[in-house]
Amino acid sequence: ERVIAVSYEGLMEMQEVYLFSLYKELGIDSTHVPSFRDGNEKYTTNANLANLDKKELEHERQQQQIKLDLRPPKPQSYPPPPPKESLLPEKLISVIGSTFLSTTIAVAAGAFPSEGRWIEKDTSSSFDAGSVGGHKENELVFEDSVRRTATSLNGDWEIQHLALPQGWKCNANDHVADLVEALVPEECFRVESSLTMPKDPMVLEKCHNEVNIAEDSTSWTCGAKCGAGKYDGYALYPQRFSVNITSHIEWYLSRGVDIRVVLSMRDRTISSRGKQKGHCHLADVGKREDDVALSLMADAIEKYGKRGSLAEDVNGKERVIAVSYEGLMEMQEVYLFSLYKELGIDSTHVPSFRDGNEKYTTNANLANLDKKELEHERQQQQIKLDLRPPKPQSYPPPPPKESLLPEKLISVIGSTFLSTTIAVAAGAFPSEGRWIEKDTSSSFDAGSVGGHKENELVFEDSVRRTATSLNGDWEIQHLALPQGWKCNANDHVADLVEALVPEECFRVESSLTMPKDPMVLEKCHNEVNIAEDSTSWTCGAKCGAGKYDGYALYPQRFSVNITSHIEWYLSRGVDIRVVLSMRDRTISSRGKQKGHCHLADVGKREDDVALSLMADAIEKYGKRGSLAEDVNGKERVIAVS
Repeated sequence: ERVIAVSYEGLMEMQEVYLFSLYKELGIDSTHVPSFRDGNEKYTTNANLANLDKKELEHERQQQQIKLDLRPPKPQSYPPPPPKESLLPEKLISVIGSTFLSTTIAVAAGAFPSEGRWIEKDTSSSFDAGSVGGHKENELVFEDSVRRTATSLNGDWEIQHLALPQGWKCNANDHVADLVEALVPEECFRVESSLTMPKDPMVLEKCHNEVNIAEDSTSWTCGAKCGAGKYDGYALYPQRFSVNITSHIEWYLSRGVDIRVVLSMRDRTISSRGKQKGHCHLADVGKREDDVALSLMADAIEKYGKRGSLAEDVNGKERVIAVSYEGLMEMQEVYLFSLYKELGIDSTHVPSFRDGNEKYTTNANLANLDKKELEHERQQQQIKLDLRPPKPQSYPPPPPKESLLPEKLISVIGSTFLSTTIAVAAGAFPSEGRWIEKDTSSSFDAGSVGGHKENELVFEDSVRRTATSLNGDWEIQHLALPQGWKCNANDHVADLVEALVPEECFRVESSLTMPKDPMVLEKCHNEVNIAEDSTSWTCGAKCGAGKYDGYALYPQRFSVNITSHIEWYLSRGVDIRVVLSMRDRTISSRGKQKGHCHLADVGKREDDVALSLMADAIEKYGKRGSLAEDVNGKERVIAVS
């Protein structure tokens, strides 16, 4: 896997669990844990439609009207569903968190109609009665999303939606929701406070004998409290509870069900605000429940996630797949089709993507942080300053590299937090930062940083260009899309280049200088194969000519084609991996406007190009991409989302 997509929001939420999984994926042996500071919080507020522009509001209204127009008419009576051959499905996908995702997957698997459905509401087995309310027993109600379960007509697929916690609204008497072992097939569960017998007397017998839910069993567990007496065969649930994801997986595996769990990870601040508006308005109770949910997800990832301790069973399947809500909204069908492949679903279903985060986002404002967060922010800044090493009187030149081409290269797209964290973990960058000699002739950020004299000593607390480990094995390269100087009103969109070459071999075309060491250009020419007269090799950007032959010359602002960047390094024998840091697009755009491109129309065009480049890289070199696994069996693109 050459391209790895990483979720910024997932990283902020799961922290070291997510990070250590990424280290394993990259082959880095480290336990380095950075200081996690969520840069999204200052952009988030309570939901407010005023945060949407007029076009988005109109689009929202149109989508709602389309859904109403497509709704099938209410039937006069509800025909009972055909009896299932087995109450245990062959393949079960439990989706944690997002009803958008559970519904999309269910439609793709042929388990739910895209226009929604009318169902007979059975309040005795309803976990959401306290939050929905108002329905009479067995009343016909309309479902436009999968909030419980949906089963394909052939019975092969069952899609199950799970919330953490599940059930009725919280109340002031709750410390935290109860914890249960598993969420059993819906025919076999009941809410303990509203018990009824099933219409079909054979159902309880099937639950007892086939699903192995029995109060007198010494070999099987019930998933929750075992029903007794005439309710033997039921699993009985409290009104509000959380499911232990790890034991949920093991409960179904022990019964021969091919279970996969999809964890939908979303910006925690936004998720919490949505929860307070919906089913738990009590902030302290909600916070405790969220902490339990994160702990349950972390345990599941550590055991059954990619490279987890129990990750691959005899069928070679990962049981837990972490999906970024923000990445899904950003990459849309590219991300979704990759997930379908991972789940074994053959579908091209594309839902209507509507980013539920936008109404929570504003321009950056420290007033969005509470007093504790503000104080923590100040403390972290002071700690960084206290740990900064003193400025040296002179800058000793770094030891010469054996080769300008590293053995292993990790190009991190987007996040300097992630490029720095990975560089520290790989022994390529000191955790306290470093003083370096600034060379403005090869600086892509001169237009945005500015003010530095040629070869002035400047302090770096993050990896914005490259960092190399002392043994030369690892090189960490930071890439922005686009890279370089601030945008200006004359730009239509940043230029596109083939690759970002080793930093010794690049120059900004508008500020050319010769290297201090005359051997560098010779190495760039002969070893890195950057040569204007070559018919076999490309330069990565414009080839330098004459005395600058050996340099790749870059414009002041440009974007790198990630796919060709990978291929440029692979052709030179470098083991390259690309980490895509995916972040909420609205927040990312607001940060960009505040920083290096205040022109919204130019920034929007550049963002569209960036998404296209990332999508192409994921389709070719991401997990299950067309070129994903080379002779070394590596995915080259890792999308962190």
